[in-house]
Amino acid sequence: MISNLETRQITIRGKVQGVGFRYWVKKNCASLSLVGNVRNTLDMTVEVIITGPKVHLDKFCDKCQSGPILAQVESVNTRAINLKEFSSFKIIY
Repeated sequence: MISNLETRQITIRGKVQGVGFRYWVKKNCASLSLVGNVRNTLDMTVEVIITGPKVHLDKFCDKCQSGPILAQVESVNTRAINLKEFSSFKIIY
């Protein structure tokens, strides 16, 4: 078992809804073996809560700076939160 697991809450602002961002997040998390969930929020941001090895979380956060091709990311805010256990990755509707 990997001992350096972390959970992060990531909030992405900009033109991030209606551009396939949640599906992009799910695909990228799967490729990095990250688990958690993603959802659109009422304030037009995308919120991701993910758990995985620190090195993979760092890679994912770097990718979020650009997002999918139609997105226009203005900012990515990341904070560590208490470790959460997830069995898979889900898009919350």
